[in-house]
Amino acid sequence: MIKYYIRSIKEINDPLIDFSLLQSISEDRAEKIKKYRQVDDRKRSVLAGEIINEILDSNDIPNDKLYIDEHGKPGAEGIFFNISHSGKYVFGVQSDKIVGCDVEKIEKAHMNIAEKYFSRGEKEYIISSDNPDAAFFEIWTLKEAYLKMMGNGLAGGLKSFEIEYKESHFAIKGMTDVYLQAQIFDGHIFSVCGKGDIKRNLLSDFLQNEEKYNQWLNK
Repeated sequence: MIKYYIRSIKEINDPLIDFSLLQSISEDRAEKIKKYRQVDDRKRSVLAGEIINEILDSNDIPNDKLYIDEHGKPGAEGIFFNISHSGKYVFGVQSDKIVGCDVEKIEKAHMNIAEKYFSRGEKEYIISSDNPDAAFFEIWTLKEAYLKMMGNGLAGGLKSFEIEYKESHFAIKGMTDVYLQAQIFDGHIFSVCGKGDIKRNLLSDFLQNEEKYNQWLNK
């Protein structure tokens, strides 16, 4: 089972103006946020900290049990979660099995990166798409989500596995126990990767439920 979390930077003020926001997160994160030059970077980091706190609280885990591994990924004993942020969104996932997520704002496709790190099939998927920019970030975020699930980040190697699109869904070539989903929402791509059969927890359903709130937020 996967539980999703999403927050928008439009929800909050600059943490260096509204200092109460810094009091809701860990001291280490608050000190790092004070050094960020860009307002949006400060907002994203605050919201990531708040989502982590919510995940810990929902599992009755004290904040001092949170740790950061050698790849910079936060974790806690007994639960699996992951956080990502880009553009105006912070995205989090929690599961009873290992899980990874990624979100990226859709921009111009970086075909130089695709040429270097993507397989022939992945590049063909992008080129043949009606929206190559979105297609690039679908592949990119799915790769990121898988590597983050495995716990080794980009160090795991973008070329070490292949994302394929077949029968209306994404999969990792040669693997049957990994679930992938990518969804376009408000100019961003949200992707999740988990172990086992978790298709009942559709990311698209979650984002559709967020749409009314998002419309209100953007008024």
